[in-house]
Amino acid sequence: MEYQDNDFKNMFLNVWKSEGDLFKAFPILTKYPEFKAKLRNIDKNKVIKYIAYAFDKNSPLMSVMDIMERRFHALELTKFPKDIKGNYSSQTEQMVHSGIPEINRMVIRYCLFTGDSEYAILTTYEDSLIKELKNLMDFDNPIRVKKGKSGESDQVSYNEPTDKKAVIISNIAKLKQLIKELKQEIFSNNIDAFLLRSLMEFTESNRFEFSPEFFAAQTKEWNNISRYYGGK
Repeated sequence: MEYQDNDFKNMFLNVWKSEGDLFKAFPILTKYPEFKAKLRNIDKNKVIKYIAYAFDKNSPLMSVMDIMERRFHALELTKFPKDIKGNYSSQTEQMVHSGIPEINRMVIRYCLFTGDSEYAILTTYEDSLIKELKNLMDFDNPIRVKKGKSGESDQVSYNEPTDKKAVIISNIAKLKQLIKELKQEIFSNNIDAFLLRSLMEFTESNRFEFSPEFFAAQTKEWNNISRYYGGK
């Protein structure tokens, strides 16, 4: 597939024409520890380019619907080296399959660049889900189950009317669906089980930092952060 310069102009970090040290081209990368992590046997500049191509919401590769096809296409654009048999290195293969935790955290951070509001909402929904699960466990209206005889269904009954419990269960179902949709949105429908695990760990370790109040307090800084993009 042939691309033009304009195809990449709306990316958060337009790495299309960037060569050499991306930390000099895009100083915003120096602000976050995820991008400072040491990587073994893999070029960090190429890793960042790969992440931008594969996960940026405004990348032209978003037109490639298959997740793995999009990731390998990103490898080709980044010009990751192959051996004489045409195979990528084991480290590169691990990266594509979300098998390197340090790179997973880079992916998450990059996705937050382009989906910070969605992430703030996600943490709020997850907090609400935890509260509703606690409400369900603490509910003073336990279910009673009378085991049915052979070939008969169990009989389920309640000590009291269950309107409140039904509302809690309904809220949990709705929150789970909203959380699932937000995770897909943050990762531009490019998420797998390993990235989900890394996102969960990342969310837990940064829950206070990325609260809605945090984003509200940072509005002015984010509105003026374009000077870090490496562009005008």
